[in-house]
Amino acid sequence: MRYVGKGIITRTETETETKLLAIISHWQKHNFGMWAVVDKISHKMIGRCVLCFLDNTDEIELG
Repeated sequence: MRYVGKGIITRTETETETKLLAIISHWQKHNFGMWAVVDKISHKMIGRCVLCFLDNTDEIELG
């Protein structure tokens, strides 16, 4: 959480659970959402990317 969201402030266990449930719910409803970005050589996760709706629109953003 150091480089995303609120910065240094980390989420509580309850906040983390709420966020994960929201991510799962989005996938179930729209069939797209957040993906892990994995290095092809080391097979280690190096980041993430997401498809999500822009606020109050039907347009989809890649983040």
